[in-house]
Amino acid sequence: ARMSSPLGRKRAVARLGWRRRILAEHLGIAPSDVVYDESANGKPGLLLPSGTGLEFSASHRGSVGLLAIGRDRPLGVDVEAADEIGDVDALLRRVATPSEAGAIGALEAAARTAGMLRLWTRKEARLKATGEGIGPGLRHTEVPLDVAVWGVALGGGAGASAWLLYALDAPSADLAAALVVAADGRPPTVSVTARHETSVS
Repeated sequence: ARMSSPLGRKRAVARLGWRRRILAEHLGIAPSDVVYDESANGKPGLLLPSGTGLEFSASHRGSVGLLAIGRDRPLGVDVEAADEIGDVDALLRRVATPSEAGAIGALEAAARTAGMLRLWTRKEARLKATGEGIGPGLRHTEVPLDVAVWGVALGGGAGASAWLLYALDAPSADLAAALVVAADGRPPTVSVTARHETSVS
């Protein structure tokens, strides 16, 4: 109902149905038995069935949806498009730490939007994982900006002592995607399936 266009509404219905079906597959139950809950910061979780240890995070941009699923460890995922970035300098002032702003500011003009896109998706994935949500935490959370990042440790935050960052392959060059998962002493196994479902165990 919050979507402003018929296409947006159709995509939302498809996306939510897809999410419910995949979660049900992981839980071994009927899709209609999956009941969501949200934290005070809007982080989704499972209300029913309870006690499964299943964690999930979802993100979408246009026709692209991304769903991360794990067991017994918090996680967050984000996908964003370059055309959402707009004014890089203005966005840097809002969300970047001084070192991040310096690193992106030093890039060639043609590379700055891509750098900002990496920064944004990685920060949002981190804040979804911790449950902090988008807000003041953006300027106090620092992420690496390298193009290829896989299992890189991030500093501590709410809900865990440390986090691991994975830059995920996106289906087109104008998109960036990232996953952040709690590092709790057990090396996670991260796999990305052909249907763009990301699972963590």
